[in-house]
Amino acid sequence: MALNINVRKLPRATEEMEPLDSTDKQDESLPLEKVIVETTRRKQPKNVYELVKMIQETYSFSEKELIEKIMSLQAKGEILLKTPLMQYPRFRNYLLSDQAFAFWITALATLSSISVALLIPENAYPLILARFILGSALVLFLPGYTFLKAIQAKTEVSYLERILFSIGISIFFVFVVGLLLNFTPWGITTVPILFFLSFITICNATIATFNEYKNKKHREL
Repeated sequence: MALNINVRKLPRATEEMEPLDSTDKQDESLPLEKVIVETTRRKQPKNVYELVKMIQETYSFSEKELIEKIMSLQAKGEILLKTPLMQYPRFRNYLLSDQAFAFWITALATLSSISVALLIPENAYPLILARFILGSALVLFLPGYTFLKAIQAKTEVSYLERILFSIGISIFFVFVVGLLLNFTPWGITTVPILFFLSFITICNATIATFNEYKNKKHREL
């Protein structure tokens, strides 16, 4: 009778002596949520990248599956990482979020400039002032400013110098666009110039936003 009791207790004692890591490694049927929560609680990863690597050392979950589940648990408040979670695994998600606020402000200003220039006649005072202000911003500022953001200029310059650089680069874009339009059937007219400058501005803003997204993702991972 005593022998039987010892035999039944032996696996139980051995199991209690094993660390939790070993148990996890043997139990591949654990729910993914439990694996993430337990790993976060025990190992305290600094960010999503560390958490994914820690789990993949033991389990065969895919990176995409892990990131999606981590995002879900983070949104529910079930886990809290030391470093803010990079919530946008794709640039498309980032572009549609409030993190890309500057991009949408630029796009709105650009589209407003075109709309005002096309819809408000030249003799419609005082609305012509809005056309002049927004048109000047599109022609003399936005193309150069977004270009500087897109190339990630590292030189430390003052706000005044940045404004002057933006104006100078914008004038250069106007000159190039006008030169190219001179060889087209449209000629150097207001509407084609505004459309081409708008296209340049939106492209520059998109590149600048992508660079911003890439840098944030790199820092958090």
